[in-house]
Amino acid sequence: IASLRRPGRRLSVAVQPWGPGAALFAHDVTLEEELKDAAGHVRALDQALAVVEDAAAARINLRGYLESPTPSLAALTGIAIEALASVRFVTLLEVGSRVAVAEAIEAVIADGQPRGVSAMMPVNRAGSRPIRIGLSLMRRGVAPDGVAAILIGDEVVAAD
Repeated sequence: IASLRRPGRRLSVAVQPWGPGAALFAHDVTLEEELKDAAGHVRALDQALAVVEDAAAARINLRGYLESPTPSLAALTGIAIEALASVRFVTLLEVGSRVAVAEAIEAVIADGQPRGVSAMMPVNRAGSRPIRIGLSLMRRGVAPDGVAAILIGDEVVAAD
């Protein structure tokens, strides 16, 4: 129910026996509901990215490993989600792209400024394709908690 004393807050209410009467217990569930809403929004965004086929989301921990790999990343890379769970992010890229991407990730962690970087990604053992990667710092409170990444496949346009 909506809180009467604190506008914008939601309460979970329970009535339990207490001595000869009953007690009313109210618990603020606003943050829990907002977290569920945010998680649902993230899932929906990832599903939207997966159907675009040339876009994906990823979460990179402070050690450079993927955290909770997404279906869109599995679709973009052609690697099963289970296999992505123990992979360093830069290993998804061609060797020649790894240093630039690793440096961009470290820079985002160091100064908190979002960055974009170009890279080459192997595709199903049939060559490579150019991608753009957007990186942004995730925080837990004031402390860095990881890096959010959006990967977009670049179209290669043939010259006339």
